[in-house]
Amino acid sequence: MRCILVCPDDFLWRLVADSGEPRLDPLYLVESGRARTRIAQRGGDVLTGDLERDGLYRRAFRTGHEPVLLAVERPRQARIAAAIRRVAPEAPILALASVFLQPSNVTRACGDKFVLVGRGVEFHRAYAAVYPASIVIFAKPQGHAAKAIS
Repeated sequence: MRCILVCPDDFLWRLVADSGEPRLDPLYLVESGRARTRIAQRGGDVLTGDLERDGLYRRAFRTGHEPVLLAVERPRQARIAAAIRRVAPEAPILALASVFLQPSNVTRACGDKFVLVGRGVEFHRAYAAVYPASIVIFAKPQGHAAKAIS
């Protein structure tokens, strides 16, 4: 099944590319020229353009019913979803709202992030960080985090 994955960079491609799911036929819509080159060089189907403009989605949709995975910062989600709706009003849209999409110093400082799309992880194949480390959590003794940790 063809699906449309919308993200300004190659974030979704990095998540989905190794899934090995034969039923996925993803079309990646990105804004970054570098991401477009990276995805295309590795055999991905990709279009580049302004994610907030209808024209990109007119080129992307074949039937108007393809499912869409939207991974953009929250302030842009409504504008991009509106552009998709103008072209394909019946297409199902799933919008990711995660710390992975929030541009903040907190998420950049968290070290390795691990997410798999479309499959589970076998115990013996679980992700291992290149540089294993301990986790330190600072919490006020009276706060909710301290209660959850203990």
